[in-house]
Amino acid sequence: MDWDTATDIMVYAAIATIGIFAVMGIYQWITRKSLKKVDKTLLLLLVPLVLLVTTYFLFDHVFVWNVRPDGSGEPSFPSTHTMITATAFFCAAIALPQYIKQKSLVVFLDLVMLAFVILVPVGRVIANKHWISDCVGAMIFSVIFAGIYFLLVKNLPRTHPKIIILKTSKRRIKMSSVFSKIINGEIPCYKIYEDDKTFAFLDIHPETKGHTLVIPKKEVDKIYELPEEDFNALMNTVKKLSCHMENILNRRIVWKVVGTDVPHAHVHLMPLDEAWQHGKTLELTEKEFQEIQNRLRYN
Repeated sequence: MDWDTATDIMVYAAIATIGIFAVMGIYQWITRKSLKKVDKTLLLLLVPLVLLVTTYFLFDHVFVWNVRPDGSGEPSFPSTHTMITATAFFCAAIALPQYIKQKSLVVFLDLVMLAFVILVPVGRVIANKHWISDCVGAMIFSVIFAGIYFLLVKNLPRTHPKIIILKTSKRRIKMSSVFSKIINGEIPCYKIYEDDKTFAFLDIHPETKGHTLVIPKKEVDKIYELPEEDFNALMNTVKKLSCHMENILNRRIVWKVVGTDVPHAHVHLMPLDEAWQHGKTLELTEKEFQEIQNRLRYN
């Protein structure tokens, strides 16, 4: 296999990687029935991709700075192979930790992508398809595109506190409790209250403004399986926060215990208002979540 063919294969791998993220975004759009509910990490991938396509068009059709050294006369700056591979894999490395929790696997994939990012420009030069300056320029553009993407997503929550449970017609597939990771600080949340036995935070998909989840620190699937001491502590926190929220918001607080969506016992506290529709969630900005958190935080 020559270097020209090898670099083509590596570019296809980069395009396929972005394709996987695209499929994830489309799947979320369909299942969540709203483009606004698609992970921002996926939506914001469009930014570096649009920049990449625009740069390619400009230098390939408008500002032709260089031609290939193989005598074909085709535009050469910047190296498209290098720019696609580097942009795709740099952005994928930024997004991966949100969707793959095994650090060893993330590190392995990062190393593979880094190897491709290095091999593609080297291969293009060896294959006499590009000048070194073409590949360096492409790499600079890629770093800029990926840097913009990083700045856009760096302050986004790494994952939603509300876990998705896969279901079949006969059984529920139990996933490890994300709530325990929230308690341990592994996943960010909008915390309202914490004591030795309980923890409370805003629901990331609220049915009303101020929709709060109260959970025991002891990981138990069904609320009635809690030891009496933990159950009483949970109910005391529910009562305490309900009174606190009612005083702050001047609204009646509705309790809801379902227990089928997350395998970790929890109680929903929902301030009742005229616009509330059971099962319909609100779309709030990060600023709105923070404002509600500051109002409801119980010290």
